[in-house]
Amino acid sequence: MADFDAVLREMDFAFIGEGRFKITADRLLEGPDTILVDLRSDEERAIIDLRPEELLKTISLPLDELPERLSEIPRDKTVGLFCSSHTRSTMAYFYLRAHGYENAKILLSGYDALLPELTPGKLSRRLRARRG
Repeated sequence: MADFDAVLREMDFAFIGEGRFKITADRLLEGPDTILVDLRSDEERAIIDLRPEELLKTISLPLDELPERLSEIPRDKTVGLFCSSHTRSTMAYFYLRAHGYENAKILLSGYDALLPELTPGKLSRRLRARRG
């Protein structure tokens, strides 16, 4: 059973001030045990389709499907939650934490942070580094 009260209790001044719930795009892309959960709608993804699967395991999971598809999100990886405005990622963060996902993080700055990390130069360097 989800414990929303416990999750809220842990969100004290230190928790917010230290930003324990955030992750930067570069840190998410560097981590070997990370996953990106794209919370945007199918309509949004049809307009701007981000597929960094070559670098990072990605799950396209619109926020309204999260309860039915919760089991698709691994508990043993750092989960970066992405949407365009932080609204859905904040809701998903709270939901996941209430369901025991200790490694959920909100991806900072939405498109502004993620897109520069997927430019050809950075993408090429990251792919070369992964391949050895």
